[in-house]
Amino acid sequence: MAFQIVDTAPTCLIDGLSWRLTNRATCWYRGRPRGVESASTLPVRRTRQRSSSLLVRQAAPKNSGRIEDKKEERILEKVSAENGEPLAEGDEPAVDEAEAEPSLVAAISLVAGTMIGAGVLALPSVTWRAGFVPSTAALIGGWMYMTCAALLVAEASLYTMRKYERPSVSMLSMTDLFLGSIGGKISSAFYLFIMLALLIAYIAQAGGILAEGVHAPYWQGASAFTLGVGGFLYVANQDLVESTNNILVGVLVATFIALVSLVSPGVHPDYLAGTNWAAVIPALPTILVALVYHQIVPVICAQLKGDVVKVRYAIVLGTLLPLSMFIVWNAVILGTVSPDFLSQFLVSGETLDPLALLRKSGDQVGIAVSVFSEIAIVTSFIGFVFGIAEFLEDISNNVANETIRSALSSRPVQFSVLLPAMGFAITSPNLFFSAIDLTGTFGMTVLFGIIPATMVGKLRRQRKREEAEEASLSLVGNPGTMPELVPGGEFTLAFMIAVAVSIMANDIWHRIF
Repeated sequence: MAFQIVDTAPTCLIDGLSWRLTNRATCWYRGRPRGVESASTLPVRRTRQRSSSLLVRQAAPKNSGRIEDKKEERILEKVSAENGEPLAEGDEPAVDEAEAEPSLVAAISLVAGTMIGAGVLALPSVTWRAGFVPSTAALIGGWMYMTCAALLVAEASLYTMRKYERPSVSMLSMTDLFLGSIGGKISSAFYLFIMLALLIAYIAQAGGILAEGVHAPYWQGASAFTLGVGGFLYVANQDLVESTNNILVGVLVATFIALVSLVSPGVHPDYLAGTNWAAVIPALPTILVALVYHQIVPVICAQLKGDVVKVRYAIVLGTLLPLSMFIVWNAVILGTVSPDFLSQFLVSGETLDPLALLRKSGDQVGIAVSVFSEIAIVTSFIGFVFGIAEFLEDISNNVANETIRSALSSRPVQFSVLLPAMGFAITSPNLFFSAIDLTGTFGMTVLFGIIPATMVGKLRRQRKREEAEEASLSLVGNPGTMPELVPGGEFTLAFMIAVAVSIMANDIWHRIF
Protein backbone atom coordinates (compact mmCIF):
# COMPACT_ATOMS: atom_id res chain seq x y z
CA MET A 1 0.00 0.00 0.00
CA ALA A 2 1.34 3.45 -0.83
CA PHE A 3 0.08 6.99 -0.81
CA GLN A 4 1.20 10.49 -1.61
CA ILE A 5 0.61 13.95 -0.21
CA VAL A 6 0.42 17.00 -2.42
CA ASP A 7 1.91 20.20 -1.05
CA THR A 8 0.77 22.93 -3.42
CA ALA A 9 -0.97 25.55 -1.31
CA PRO A 10 -0.63 27.35 2.02
CA THR A 11 -2.61 26.43 5.09
CA CYS A 12 -5.07 29.03 6.34
CA LEU A 13 -6.48 29.18 9.83
CA ILE A 14 -10.15 29.97 9.98
CA ASP A 15 -11.42 30.15 13.53
CA GLY A 16 -12.13 26.70 14.83
CA LEU A 17 -10.97 24.97 11.65
CA SER A 18 -7.72 24.51 9.82
CA TRP A 19 -8.39 24.29 6.11
CA ARG A 20 -6.34 23.98 3.00
CA LEU A 21 -6.54 26.44 0.11
CA THR A 22 -6.51 23.86 -2.66
CA ASN A 23 -9.44 23.26 -4.99
CA ARG A 24 -11.74 23.26 -1.97
CA ALA A 25 -11.49 23.75 1.77
CA THR A 26 -10.21 20.73 3.66
CA CYS A 27 -12.04 20.06 6.90
CA TRP A 28 -10.11 18.94 9.96
CA TYR A 29 -12.75 16.38 10.75
CA ARG A 30 -11.76 13.96 8.04
CA GLY A 31 -8.12 14.69 8.73
CA ARG A 32 -6.77 15.49 5.30
CA PRO A 33 -4.26 18.31 5.91
CA ARG A 34 -2.64 18.14 2.49
CA GLY A 35 0.93 19.29 2.46
CA VAL A 36 1.66 17.90 5.91
CA GLU A 37 4.76 15.79 5.83
CA SER A 38 5.20 12.39 7.35
CA ALA A 39 6.28 11.48 10.85
CA SER A 40 9.94 12.16 11.52
CA THR A 41 10.58 8.60 12.58
CA LEU A 42 9.61 7.28 9.14
CA PRO A 43 11.48 7.49 5.81
CA VAL A 44 10.20 9.97 3.23
CA ARG A 45 10.86 9.75 -0.48
CA ARG A 46 10.28 12.37 -3.16
CA THR A 47 9.27 11.48 -6.71
CA ARG A 48 9.80 13.51 -9.89
CA GLN A 49 6.36 14.11 -11.33
CA ARG A 50 4.53 17.17 -12.60
CA SER A 51 4.69 18.82 -9.20
CA SER A 52 8.03 18.95 -7.44
CA SER A 53 6.27 18.90 -4.08
CA LEU A 54 4.82 15.39 -4.21
CA LEU A 55 5.81 13.48 -1.13
CA VAL A 56 5.54 9.73 -1.54
CA ARG A 57 6.01 7.14 1.13
CA GLN A 58 5.42 3.42 1.43
CA ALA A 59 3.14 2.03 4.13
CA ALA A 60 3.84 -1.17 6.01
CA PRO A 61 3.57 -4.30 3.86
CA LYS A 62 0.33 -6.23 4.20
CA ASN A 63 2.06 -9.26 5.64
CA SER A 64 3.86 -7.31 8.35
CA GLY A 65 1.29 -8.21 10.98
CA ARG A 66 0.83 -4.55 11.99
CA ILE A 67 -2.87 -4.51 10.99
CA GLU A 68 -4.72 -6.99 13.11
CA ASP A 69 -7.86 -7.52 11.06
CA LYS A 70 -9.59 -6.78 7.79
CA LYS A 71 -11.78 -4.07 9.33
CA GLU A 72 -8.79 -1.96 10.30
CA GLU A 73 -7.22 -2.55 6.89
CA ARG A 74 -10.35 -1.31 5.10
CA ILE A 75 -10.48 1.81 7.28
CA LEU A 76 -6.82 2.61 6.69
CA GLU A 77 -7.01 1.93 2.95
CA LYS A 78 -10.01 4.28 2.71
CA VAL A 79 -8.31 7.14 4.54
CA SER A 80 -4.99 6.55 2.78
CA ALA A 81 -6.79 6.84 -0.54
CA GLU A 82 -8.13 10.23 0.55
CA ASN A 83 -4.57 11.48 0.90
CA GLY A 84 -3.64 10.79 -2.70
CA GLU A 85 -2.92 8.18 -5.37
CA PRO A 86 -0.40 5.35 -5.05
CA LEU A 87 3.03 5.69 -6.57
CA ALA A 88 2.91 4.54 -10.16
CA GLU A 89 4.83 1.39 -10.91
CA GLY A 90 8.28 2.09 -12.28
CA ASP A 91 8.62 5.58 -10.81
CA GLU A 92 12.05 6.20 -9.42
CA PRO A 93 11.96 8.22 -6.21
CA ALA A 94 14.57 10.86 -5.61
CA VAL A 95 15.87 11.78 -2.19
CA ASP A 96 14.91 15.23 -1.03
CA GLU A 97 17.93 17.37 -0.31
CA ALA A 98 16.52 19.00 2.81
CA GLU A 99 13.38 18.43 4.76
CA ALA A 100 11.81 21.52 6.29
CA GLU A 101 12.04 21.55 10.06
CA PRO A 102 8.55 21.60 11.57
CA SER A 103 7.82 24.99 13.10
CA LEU A 104 6.83 24.90 16.76
CA VAL A 105 6.01 28.62 16.64
CA ALA A 106 3.59 28.07 13.75
CA ALA A 107 1.93 25.21 15.63
CA ILE A 108 1.58 27.34 18.77
CA SER A 109 0.04 30.13 16.69
CA LEU A 110 -2.39 27.70 15.09
CA VAL A 111 -3.59 26.47 18.48
CA ALA A 112 -3.88 30.00 19.87
CA GLY A 113 -5.72 31.32 16.84
CA THR A 114 -8.20 28.46 16.88
CA MET A 115 -9.00 28.93 20.55
CA ILE A 116 -9.90 32.61 20.11
CA GLY A 117 -13.35 32.83 18.59
CA ALA A 118 -16.98 33.73 19.04
CA GLY A 119 -17.24 31.59 22.18
CA VAL A 120 -15.54 34.36 24.13
CA LEU A 121 -18.59 36.57 23.56
CA ALA A 122 -20.75 34.30 25.70
CA LEU A 123 -18.37 34.21 28.67
CA PRO A 124 -19.57 37.38 30.46
CA SER A 125 -23.18 36.19 30.29
CA VAL A 126 -22.37 33.22 32.56
CA THR A 127 -19.40 34.45 34.58
CA TRP A 128 -21.10 37.52 36.08
CA ARG A 129 -23.28 35.36 38.33
CA ALA A 130 -20.24 33.61 39.81
CA GLY A 131 -18.07 36.70 40.08
CA PHE A 132 -14.54 37.32 38.87
CA VAL A 133 -12.59 35.11 41.29
CA PRO A 134 -14.80 31.98 40.99
CA SER A 135 -15.13 32.36 37.22
CA THR A 136 -11.38 32.81 36.85
CA ALA A 137 -10.86 29.63 38.86
CA ALA A 138 -13.38 27.92 36.56
CA LEU A 139 -11.52 29.19 33.50
CA ILE A 140 -8.22 27.82 34.81
CA GLY A 141 -9.83 24.52 35.81
CA GLY A 142 -11.56 24.28 32.44
CA TRP A 143 -8.25 25.02 30.72
CA MET A 144 -6.59 22.16 32.62
CA TYR A 145 -9.41 19.77 31.69
CA MET A 146 -9.43 20.76 28.03
CA THR A 147 -5.63 20.59 27.89
CA CYS A 148 -5.75 17.01 29.16
CA ALA A 149 -8.45 16.24 26.59
CA ALA A 150 -6.31 17.71 23.81
CA LEU A 151 -3.29 15.69 24.93
CA LEU A 152 -5.44 12.55 24.83
CA VAL A 153 -6.44 13.37 21.25
CA ALA A 154 -2.76 13.92 20.47
CA GLU A 155 -1.78 10.61 22.06
CA ALA A 156 -4.31 8.75 19.93
CA SER A 157 -3.18 10.63 16.82
CA LEU A 158 0.53 9.99 17.40
CA TYR A 159 -0.06 6.33 18.20
CA THR A 160 -2.06 5.81 15.01
CA MET A 161 0.50 7.70 12.90
CA ARG A 162 3.36 5.56 14.21
CA LYS A 163 1.61 2.22 14.27
CA TYR A 164 0.23 2.40 10.75
CA GLU A 165 2.95 4.67 9.31
CA ARG A 166 0.47 7.36 8.34
CA PRO A 167 1.43 11.03 7.85
CA SER A 168 -1.87 12.25 9.31
CA VAL A 169 -5.06 11.01 10.93
CA SER A 170 -8.46 12.43 11.81
CA MET A 171 -10.89 12.24 14.69
CA LEU A 172 -13.35 10.27 12.57
CA SER A 173 -10.80 7.74 11.34
CA MET A 174 -9.57 7.23 14.91
CA THR A 175 -13.07 6.72 16.30
CA ASP A 176 -13.74 4.26 13.48
CA LEU A 177 -10.52 2.44 14.29
CA PHE A 178 -10.69 2.31 18.09
CA LEU A 179 -14.43 2.49 18.77
CA GLY A 180 -15.82 0.82 15.65
CA SER A 181 -18.40 2.04 13.17
CA ILE A 182 -20.86 2.87 15.96
CA GLY A 183 -18.29 5.12 17.61
CA GLY A 184 -17.63 6.80 14.27
CA LYS A 185 -21.33 7.42 13.71
CA ILE A 186 -21.75 8.85 17.21
CA SER A 187 -18.76 11.12 16.64
CA SER A 188 -20.21 12.27 13.30
CA ALA A 189 -23.60 12.93 14.87
CA PHE A 190 -22.18 15.08 17.65
CA TYR A 191 -19.97 16.93 15.19
CA LEU A 192 -22.95 17.75 12.98
CA PHE A 193 -24.94 18.79 16.06
CA ILE A 194 -22.18 21.17 17.14
CA MET A 195 -21.83 22.69 13.67
CA LEU A 196 -25.55 23.30 13.13
CA ALA A 197 -26.22 24.57 16.66
CA LEU A 198 -23.38 27.07 16.52
CA LEU A 199 -24.27 28.19 12.99
CA ILE A 200 -27.76 29.08 14.21
CA ALA A 201 -26.33 30.77 17.30
CA TYR A 202 -23.87 32.86 15.29
CA ILE A 203 -26.52 33.98 12.80
CA ALA A 204 -28.83 34.98 15.65
CA GLN A 205 -26.20 36.99 17.50
CA ALA A 206 -24.58 38.60 14.46
CA GLY A 207 -27.95 39.45 12.96
CA GLY A 208 -29.05 41.13 16.17
CA ILE A 209 -25.86 43.20 16.43
CA LEU A 210 -26.07 44.22 12.76
CA ALA A 211 -29.75 45.18 13.02
CA GLU A 212 -29.04 47.14 16.19
CA GLY A 213 -26.20 49.03 14.51
CA VAL A 214 -28.19 50.12 11.45
CA HIS A 215 -31.53 50.47 13.29
CA ALA A 216 -33.26 47.79 11.21
CA PRO A 217 -35.63 44.95 12.14
CA TYR A 218 -33.93 41.87 13.52
CA TRP A 219 -34.97 39.57 10.67
CA GLN A 220 -33.36 41.91 8.17
CA GLY A 221 -30.10 41.88 10.10
CA ALA A 222 -30.06 38.07 10.34
CA SER A 223 -30.91 37.71 6.65
CA ALA A 224 -28.34 40.29 5.56
CA PHE A 225 -25.60 38.64 7.61
CA THR A 226 -26.34 35.12 6.35
CA LEU A 227 -26.84 36.01 2.71
CA GLY A 228 -24.03 38.55 2.69
CA VAL A 229 -21.29 36.48 4.31
CA GLY A 230 -22.59 33.18 2.93
CA GLY A 231 -22.93 34.63 -0.57
CA PHE A 232 -19.41 36.04 -0.42
CA LEU A 233 -18.01 32.65 0.58
CA TYR A 234 -19.98 30.99 -2.23
CA VAL A 235 -18.65 33.20 -5.04
CA ALA A 236 -15.19 34.13 -3.74
CA ASN A 237 -12.09 32.19 -4.68
CA GLN A 238 -9.71 30.78 -2.11
CA ASP A 239 -7.17 33.59 -2.34
CA LEU A 240 -9.82 36.22 -1.68
CA VAL A 241 -11.26 34.29 1.27
CA GLU A 242 -7.77 33.84 2.73
CA SER A 243 -6.90 37.52 2.35
CA THR A 244 -10.23 38.60 3.83
CA ASN A 245 -9.90 36.26 6.78
CA ASN A 246 -6.34 37.41 7.51
CA ILE A 247 -7.51 41.02 7.52
CA LEU A 248 -10.42 40.18 9.81
CA VAL A 249 -8.17 38.35 12.27
CA GLY A 250 -5.83 41.35 12.35
CA VAL A 251 -8.74 43.72 12.95
CA LEU A 252 -10.07 41.38 15.64
CA VAL A 253 -6.82 41.51 17.61
CA ALA A 254 -6.51 45.28 17.16
CA THR A 255 -10.11 45.78 18.27
CA PHE A 256 -9.57 43.63 21.36
CA ILE A 257 -6.56 45.73 22.37
CA ALA A 258 -8.48 48.95 21.72
CA LEU A 259 -11.48 47.67 23.65
CA VAL A 260 -9.41 46.74 26.70
CA SER A 261 -7.67 50.13 26.55
CA LEU A 262 -10.97 52.00 26.39
CA VAL A 263 -12.74 50.05 29.11
CA SER A 264 -9.85 49.62 31.58
CA PRO A 265 -10.06 53.16 33.03
CA GLY A 266 -13.68 52.49 33.98
CA VAL A 267 -13.01 49.21 35.76
CA HIS A 268 -13.89 49.28 39.47
CA PRO A 269 -11.80 46.77 41.46
CA ASP A 270 -14.52 46.53 44.10
CA TYR A 271 -16.91 45.23 41.42
CA LEU A 272 -14.66 42.17 41.11
CA ALA A 273 -14.82 41.26 44.80
CA GLY A 274 -18.18 39.47 44.81
CA THR A 275 -18.24 35.66 44.81
CA ASN A 276 -20.92 33.05 44.18
CA TRP A 277 -19.26 29.65 43.90
CA ALA A 278 -22.58 27.88 43.37
CA ALA A 279 -22.88 29.59 39.97
CA VAL A 280 -19.62 28.07 38.68
CA ILE A 281 -21.03 24.69 37.59
CA PRO A 282 -23.77 26.15 35.33
CA ALA A 283 -21.07 28.28 33.66
CA LEU A 284 -18.86 25.30 32.73
CA PRO A 285 -20.54 24.37 29.40
CA THR A 286 -20.04 27.87 28.01
CA ILE A 287 -16.47 27.92 29.30
CA LEU A 288 -15.78 24.64 27.48
CA VAL A 289 -17.04 26.13 24.21
CA ALA A 290 -14.75 29.14 24.65
CA LEU A 291 -11.75 26.88 25.35
CA VAL A 292 -12.23 24.37 22.53
CA TYR A 293 -9.55 23.95 19.83
CA HIS A 294 -9.27 20.17 19.78
CA GLN A 295 -10.39 19.82 16.18
CA ILE A 296 -6.96 20.90 14.96
CA VAL A 297 -4.90 18.70 17.32
CA PRO A 298 -4.51 15.93 14.69
CA VAL A 299 -3.35 18.61 12.24
CA ILE A 300 -0.75 19.81 14.76
CA CYS A 301 0.53 16.26 15.22
CA ALA A 302 0.97 15.92 11.47
CA GLN A 303 2.59 19.32 10.99
CA LEU A 304 5.11 18.58 13.75
CA LYS A 305 5.89 15.19 12.16
CA GLY A 306 4.84 13.21 15.19
CA ASP A 307 7.33 14.89 17.53
CA VAL A 308 5.87 14.15 20.97
CA VAL A 309 7.74 16.91 22.81
CA LYS A 310 6.83 19.60 20.28
CA VAL A 311 3.20 18.52 20.20
CA ARG A 312 2.99 18.80 23.98
CA TYR A 313 4.61 22.26 23.93
CA ALA A 314 2.33 23.45 21.11
CA ILE A 315 -0.80 22.47 23.01
CA VAL A 316 0.23 23.83 26.41
CA LEU A 317 1.93 27.05 25.28
CA GLY A 318 -0.56 27.70 22.49
CA THR A 319 -3.45 27.83 24.95
CA LEU A 320 -1.83 30.00 27.62
CA LEU A 321 -2.12 33.25 25.62
CA PRO A 322 -5.85 32.84 24.87
CA LEU A 323 -6.45 31.84 28.50
CA SER A 324 -4.74 35.04 29.63
CA MET A 325 -6.85 37.05 27.17
CA PHE A 326 -10.03 35.43 28.47
CA ILE A 327 -9.14 36.28 32.07
CA VAL A 328 -8.38 39.90 31.13
CA TRP A 329 -11.59 40.04 29.08
CA ASN A 330 -13.56 38.67 32.01
CA ALA A 331 -12.07 41.21 34.42
CA VAL A 332 -12.62 44.17 32.11
CA ILE A 333 -16.26 43.34 31.37
CA LEU A 334 -17.27 42.36 34.92
CA GLY A 335 -15.43 45.33 36.37
CA THR A 336 -17.57 47.81 34.47
CA VAL A 337 -21.04 46.62 35.52
CA SER A 338 -22.29 47.53 38.98
CA PRO A 339 -23.15 44.61 41.31
CA ASP A 340 -26.26 46.53 42.39
CA PHE A 341 -27.48 46.50 38.81
CA LEU A 342 -26.64 42.80 38.44
CA SER A 343 -28.47 41.85 41.63
CA GLN A 344 -31.88 42.44 40.07
CA PHE A 345 -31.10 39.78 37.45
CA LEU A 346 -30.03 37.35 40.17
CA VAL A 347 -33.49 37.64 41.69
CA SER A 348 -35.41 37.41 38.41
CA GLY A 349 -33.22 34.68 36.92
CA GLU A 350 -33.16 36.45 33.55
CA THR A 351 -30.24 36.06 31.15
CA LEU A 352 -28.01 39.11 31.17
CA ASP A 353 -25.49 39.95 28.48
CA PRO A 354 -23.02 42.53 29.83
CA LEU A 355 -21.72 43.07 26.29
CA ALA A 356 -25.19 44.17 25.20
CA LEU A 357 -25.15 46.84 27.92
CA LEU A 358 -21.80 48.12 26.66
CA ARG A 359 -22.98 48.10 23.03
CA LYS A 360 -25.96 50.27 23.94
CA SER A 361 -23.73 52.89 25.55
CA GLY A 362 -23.34 54.50 22.13
CA ASP A 363 -19.83 55.84 22.78
CA GLN A 364 -16.47 54.54 21.58
CA VAL A 365 -16.72 51.57 23.92
CA GLY A 366 -20.07 50.56 22.43
CA ILE A 367 -18.71 50.80 18.90
CA ALA A 368 -15.59 48.81 19.80
CA VAL A 369 -17.69 46.08 21.45
CA SER A 370 -19.97 45.86 18.41
CA VAL A 371 -17.07 45.65 15.94
CA PHE A 372 -15.22 43.09 18.04
CA SER A 373 -18.34 40.95 18.48
CA GLU A 374 -19.31 41.03 14.81
CA ILE A 375 -15.81 40.18 13.54
CA ALA A 376 -15.39 37.38 16.09
CA ILE A 377 -18.63 35.84 14.83
CA VAL A 378 -17.70 36.29 11.16
CA THR A 379 -14.35 34.52 11.54
CA SER A 380 -16.06 31.65 13.34
CA PHE A 381 -18.92 31.59 10.83
CA ILE A 382 -16.52 31.22 7.90
CA GLY A 383 -14.92 28.15 9.38
CA PHE A 384 -18.21 26.50 10.24
CA VAL A 385 -19.65 27.08 6.75
CA PHE A 386 -16.70 25.32 5.14
CA GLY A 387 -16.82 22.65 7.82
CA ILE A 388 -20.46 21.86 7.03
CA ALA A 389 -19.72 21.79 3.29
CA GLU A 390 -16.82 19.39 3.72
CA PHE A 391 -18.77 17.21 6.12
CA LEU A 392 -21.58 16.77 3.58
CA GLU A 393 -19.04 15.90 0.91
CA ASP A 394 -17.47 13.32 3.21
CA ILE A 395 -20.90 11.84 3.88
CA SER A 396 -21.45 11.59 0.13
CA ASN A 397 -18.43 9.28 -0.16
CA ASN A 398 -20.34 6.66 1.84
CA VAL A 399 -23.61 6.94 -0.13
CA ALA A 400 -24.24 4.27 -2.74
CA ASN A 401 -26.90 6.18 -4.69
CA GLU A 402 -25.16 8.21 -7.39
CA THR A 403 -27.82 10.93 -7.49
CA ILE A 404 -27.71 11.53 -3.73
CA ARG A 405 -23.92 11.37 -3.70
CA SER A 406 -23.69 13.93 -6.49
CA ALA A 407 -26.18 16.22 -4.74
CA LEU A 408 -24.37 16.12 -1.39
CA SER A 409 -21.06 16.96 -3.04
CA SER A 410 -22.47 19.88 -5.04
CA ARG A 411 -21.68 23.38 -3.83
CA PRO A 412 -25.27 24.74 -4.04
CA VAL A 413 -26.59 21.93 -1.82
CA GLN A 414 -23.77 22.36 0.69
CA PHE A 415 -24.38 26.09 1.05
CA SER A 416 -28.16 25.65 1.11
CA VAL A 417 -27.74 24.44 4.72
CA LEU A 418 -27.47 28.12 5.63
CA LEU A 419 -31.12 28.73 4.71
CA PRO A 420 -32.76 26.53 7.38
CA ALA A 421 -30.15 27.76 9.88
CA MET A 422 -31.15 31.33 9.02
CA GLY A 423 -34.82 30.39 9.38
CA PHE A 424 -34.28 28.96 12.87
CA ALA A 425 -32.29 32.04 13.87
CA ILE A 426 -34.96 34.45 12.61
CA THR A 427 -37.76 32.66 14.46
CA SER A 428 -35.70 32.41 17.66
CA PRO A 429 -33.55 35.55 17.98
CA ASN A 430 -32.42 34.72 21.53
CA LEU A 431 -30.84 31.38 20.65
CA PHE A 432 -27.20 32.43 21.00
CA PHE A 433 -26.63 31.76 24.68
CA SER A 434 -28.90 28.71 24.90
CA ALA A 435 -27.22 27.18 21.82
CA ILE A 436 -23.76 27.82 23.27
CA ASP A 437 -24.83 26.23 26.55
CA LEU A 438 -26.41 23.23 24.83
CA THR A 439 -23.36 22.71 22.63
CA GLY A 440 -21.00 22.82 25.58
CA THR A 441 -23.17 20.53 27.70
CA PHE A 442 -23.81 17.74 25.22
CA GLY A 443 -21.44 18.38 22.31
CA MET A 444 -18.05 19.33 23.69
CA THR A 445 -18.27 16.95 26.64
CA VAL A 446 -18.91 13.94 24.41
CA LEU A 447 -16.81 14.76 21.34
CA PHE A 448 -13.78 16.19 23.14
CA GLY A 449 -14.16 14.64 26.59
CA ILE A 450 -15.69 11.17 26.66
CA ILE A 451 -14.62 9.98 23.20
CA PRO A 452 -10.87 10.86 23.53
CA ALA A 453 -10.68 9.25 26.99
CA THR A 454 -12.42 6.12 25.72
CA MET A 455 -10.17 5.91 22.66
CA VAL A 456 -6.97 6.31 24.66
CA GLY A 457 -8.12 3.74 27.22
CA LYS A 458 -8.57 1.19 24.45
CA LEU A 459 -5.32 2.02 22.66
CA ARG A 460 -3.31 1.84 25.90
CA ARG A 461 -4.64 -1.63 26.58
CA GLN A 462 -3.83 -2.55 22.99
CA ARG A 463 -0.36 -1.07 23.36
CA LYS A 464 0.34 -3.13 26.46
CA ARG A 465 -0.45 -6.28 24.50
CA GLU A 466 1.87 -5.13 21.74
CA GLU A 467 4.66 -4.43 24.22
CA ALA A 468 4.38 -7.98 25.49
CA GLU A 469 4.40 -9.41 21.97
CA GLU A 470 6.97 -7.10 20.38
CA ALA A 471 9.31 -6.27 23.26
CA SER A 472 12.31 -6.89 21.03
CA LEU A 473 11.38 -4.14 18.54
CA SER A 474 13.41 -0.92 18.50
CA LEU A 475 11.97 2.54 19.22
CA VAL A 476 11.57 3.45 15.55
CA GLY A 477 8.25 2.22 14.24
CA ASN A 478 7.25 0.65 17.55
CA PRO A 479 4.11 2.42 18.81
CA GLY A 480 4.37 0.69 22.15
CA THR A 481 7.37 2.84 23.14
CA MET A 482 5.48 6.13 22.84
CA PRO A 483 4.97 7.79 26.25
CA GLU A 484 1.57 8.55 27.73
CA LEU A 485 0.94 12.28 27.26
CA VAL A 486 -1.49 12.43 30.19
CA PRO A 487 -0.29 10.77 33.42
CA GLY A 488 -2.48 9.01 35.94
CA GLY A 489 -3.44 5.95 33.95
CA GLU A 490 -6.99 4.64 34.18
CA PHE A 491 -7.83 7.00 37.05
CA THR A 492 -7.26 10.09 34.89
CA LEU A 493 -9.30 8.65 32.03
CA ALA A 494 -12.13 7.78 34.40
CA PHE A 495 -11.96 11.28 35.88
CA MET A 496 -12.21 12.87 32.42
CA ILE A 497 -15.32 10.84 31.64
CA ALA A 498 -16.81 11.49 35.10
CA VAL A 499 -16.45 15.27 34.70
CA ALA A 500 -18.16 15.19 31.30
CA VAL A 501 -20.99 13.01 32.59
CA SER A 502 -21.39 15.25 35.67
CA ILE A 503 -21.76 18.36 33.52
CA MET A 504 -24.45 16.68 31.43
CA ALA A 505 -26.22 15.24 34.47
CA ASN A 506 -26.25 18.61 36.25
CA ASP A 507 -27.76 20.31 33.22
CA ILE A 508 -30.43 17.63 32.79
CA TRP A 509 -31.29 17.79 36.50
CA HIS A 510 -31.82 21.55 36.44
CA ARG A 511 -33.86 21.37 33.23
CA ILE A 512 -36.20 18.79 34.75
CA PHE A 513 -36.38 20.06 38.31
